[in-house]
Parts: sequence; C-alpha cells; structure tokens
Amino acid sequence: MTRIQTYKYDPEVSRTGDFLKCIDTRLGEDGMTYINCKLGLWSVESKNPIITLREAYHYWEQYADDGEYHSIIGDV
Repeated sequence: MTRIQTYKYDPEVSRTGDFLKCIDTRLGEDGMTYINCKLGLWSVESKNPIITLREAYHYWEQYADDGEYHSIIGDV
C-alpha cells in the first residue's frame, strides 16, 4: 500500500518560485556560487552554495517585502 504524504500550505515554500524568478545564478570555474538580483539591487557569492542561497534569499525577502520586485512578480 502506498502512503500519500500531505502538506499544509507554507507561505515560505510558495515564495520560492517568486525568488527564483528574481535571481540569476552561476557556478564559477573557481568553485564559487554567484547569485545576482535581476534588478541589480544586491549580489552574493560563496564557495558554499547553501550559504549563498540563504544569504540571497535573505536579501531578496527584504526587498520583496518592500515591493521592489513588483515589476517581476507583482504584489507579494
């Protein structure tokens, strides 16, 4: 018998798609992960991709809450 996992609505997960629409990512030949805001408001880089992603999300969230990404994702 297959068990079906159900999930509650999580607003943080639903914002992930919006976050991804607002960034450009690149893995450099030097092993660095680069994440840039498409609007040029911020950028982060690190050898650890998880740290880079967390920092990028932190910056994005602050600007998104202020409405800076309206042109890309509408009202948040």
